[in-house]
Amino acid sequence: MLTLRPYQVECLEAIQIAHSSGKNRLLVSLPTGTGKTVVFAHLPRCLSLHKKMLVLAHREELLEQAAEKIRAANPGARVEIEQSERRANPGADVIVASVPSIGREGSQRIARLNPSDFGLIIADEAHHAITPTW
Repeated sequence: MLTLRPYQVECLEAIQIAHSSGKNRLLVSLPTGTGKTVVFAHLPRCLSLHKKMLVLAHREELLEQAAEKIRAANPGARVEIEQSERRANPGADVIVASVPSIGREGSQRIARLNPSDFGLIIADEAHHAITPTW
Protein backbone atom coordinates (compact mmCIF):
# COMPACT_ATOMS: atom_id res chain seq x y z
CA MET A 1 0.00 0.00 0.00
CA LEU A 2 1.22 3.48 -0.81
CA THR A 3 1.49 5.94 2.06
CA LEU A 4 0.03 9.30 1.18
CA ARG A 5 1.60 12.61 2.11
CA PRO A 6 -0.64 15.16 3.85
CA TYR A 7 -1.00 17.33 0.74
CA GLN A 8 -1.98 14.24 -1.31
CA VAL A 9 -4.69 13.41 1.23
CA GLU A 10 -5.86 17.02 1.01
CA CYS A 11 -5.93 16.76 -2.79
CA LEU A 12 -7.99 13.55 -2.68
CA GLU A 13 -10.41 15.12 -0.20
CA ALA A 14 -10.86 18.12 -2.51
CA ILE A 15 -11.54 15.75 -5.41
CA GLN A 16 -14.09 13.83 -3.33
CA ILE A 17 -15.90 17.04 -2.39
CA ALA A 18 -15.96 18.32 -5.98
CA HIS A 19 -17.09 14.93 -7.30
CA SER A 20 -19.86 14.58 -4.72
CA SER A 21 -21.13 18.06 -5.63
CA GLY A 22 -21.56 16.95 -9.25
CA LYS A 23 -18.36 18.19 -10.82
CA ASN A 24 -17.00 15.64 -13.26
CA ARG A 25 -14.17 17.46 -15.05
CA LEU A 26 -11.38 18.16 -12.64
CA LEU A 27 -7.73 19.06 -13.05
CA VAL A 28 -5.08 18.25 -10.48
CA SER A 29 -2.01 20.46 -10.65
CA LEU A 30 0.92 19.58 -8.43
CA PRO A 31 4.63 20.35 -8.85
CA THR A 32 6.93 17.84 -10.52
CA GLY A 33 7.85 14.96 -8.23
CA THR A 34 5.02 15.40 -5.73
CA GLY A 35 3.09 12.27 -6.67
CA LYS A 36 0.26 13.09 -9.06
CA THR A 37 0.32 9.45 -10.17
CA VAL A 38 -0.01 8.31 -6.56
CA VAL A 39 -3.00 10.64 -6.16
CA PHE A 40 -4.88 9.31 -9.17
CA ALA A 41 -3.95 5.74 -8.25
CA HIS A 42 -6.10 6.16 -5.12
CA LEU A 43 -9.15 7.49 -6.95
CA PRO A 44 -10.98 4.19 -7.57
CA ARG A 45 -11.26 3.53 -3.82
CA CYS A 46 -11.45 7.19 -2.82
CA LEU A 47 -14.46 7.78 -5.08
CA SER A 48 -15.94 4.30 -4.50
CA LEU A 49 -16.07 3.74 -8.22
CA HIS A 50 -18.30 0.95 -9.43
CA LYS A 51 -17.13 1.33 -13.00
CA LYS A 52 -13.75 1.00 -14.63
CA MET A 53 -11.00 3.59 -14.85
CA LEU A 54 -9.15 4.50 -18.04
CA VAL A 55 -5.76 6.19 -17.78
CA LEU A 56 -4.35 7.84 -20.90
CA ALA A 57 -0.65 8.58 -21.27
CA HIS A 58 1.71 9.14 -24.17
CA ARG A 59 4.94 7.39 -23.13
CA GLU A 60 5.75 3.84 -22.05
CA GLU A 61 7.46 5.08 -18.88
CA LEU A 62 4.25 6.83 -17.79
CA LEU A 63 2.12 3.76 -18.61
CA GLU A 64 4.33 1.48 -16.52
CA GLN A 65 4.52 3.94 -13.63
CA ALA A 66 0.74 4.42 -13.58
CA ALA A 67 0.02 0.68 -13.70
CA GLU A 68 2.50 0.01 -10.88
CA LYS A 69 1.07 2.71 -8.60
CA ILE A 70 -2.55 1.74 -9.31
CA ARG A 71 -1.81 -1.91 -8.47
CA ALA A 72 -0.11 -0.84 -5.22
CA ALA A 73 -3.03 1.39 -4.20
CA ASN A 74 -5.72 -1.11 -5.23
CA PRO A 75 -4.62 -4.63 -4.33
CA GLY A 76 -6.68 -7.16 -6.20
CA ALA A 77 -7.65 -4.78 -8.99
CA ARG A 78 -7.01 -6.06 -12.49
CA VAL A 79 -4.81 -3.44 -14.15
CA GLU A 80 -3.77 -3.93 -17.77
CA ILE A 81 -1.86 -1.92 -20.36
CA GLU A 82 -2.98 -1.20 -23.94
CA GLN A 83 0.08 -0.27 -25.93
CA SER A 84 1.91 -1.44 -29.03
CA GLU A 85 1.70 -5.26 -29.04
CA ARG A 86 0.05 -5.37 -25.62
CA ARG A 87 -3.74 -5.64 -25.60
CA ALA A 88 -5.64 -4.94 -22.40
CA ASN A 89 -8.54 -7.20 -21.65
CA PRO A 90 -11.68 -5.01 -21.87
CA GLY A 91 -12.80 -6.71 -18.64
CA ALA A 92 -9.92 -5.23 -16.63
CA ASP A 93 -10.81 -2.92 -13.72
CA VAL A 94 -8.28 -0.33 -14.90
CA ILE A 95 -6.88 0.09 -18.39
CA VAL A 96 -3.76 2.18 -18.79
CA ALA A 97 -3.64 3.07 -22.47
CA SER A 98 -1.14 4.64 -24.79
CA VAL A 99 -2.72 7.54 -26.63
CA PRO A 100 -0.60 6.88 -29.75
CA SER A 101 -1.81 3.26 -29.79
CA ILE A 102 -5.54 3.79 -29.23
CA GLY A 103 -5.85 7.24 -30.74
CA ARG A 104 -4.00 6.72 -34.00
CA GLU A 105 -6.14 7.61 -37.00
CA GLY A 106 -7.62 4.46 -38.48
CA SER A 107 -6.94 2.40 -35.34
CA GLN A 108 -9.79 0.16 -34.22
CA ARG A 109 -8.31 -0.34 -30.76
CA ILE A 110 -10.48 2.26 -29.06
CA ALA A 111 -13.57 0.54 -30.49
CA ARG A 112 -12.82 -2.48 -28.26
CA LEU A 113 -13.60 -0.33 -25.23
CA ASN A 114 -17.21 0.45 -24.32
CA PRO A 115 -17.40 4.08 -23.11
CA SER A 116 -20.28 3.30 -20.74
CA ASP A 117 -18.03 0.84 -18.85
CA PHE A 118 -15.84 3.69 -17.59
CA GLY A 119 -16.64 5.88 -14.63
CA LEU A 120 -13.37 7.77 -14.65
CA ILE A 121 -10.91 8.84 -17.32
CA ILE A 122 -7.53 10.20 -16.31
CA ALA A 123 -5.38 12.16 -18.75
CA ASP A 124 -1.84 11.88 -17.41
CA GLU A 125 0.14 14.92 -18.55
CA ALA A 126 -3.19 16.65 -19.28
CA HIS A 127 -1.53 19.56 -21.06
CA HIS A 128 -1.18 17.20 -24.03
CA ALA A 129 -4.95 16.69 -24.21
CA ILE A 130 -5.45 19.77 -26.38
CA THR A 131 -3.36 18.34 -29.21
CA PRO A 132 -5.14 16.74 -32.21
CA THR A 133 -3.55 13.34 -31.45
CA TRP A 134 -5.40 13.17 -28.14
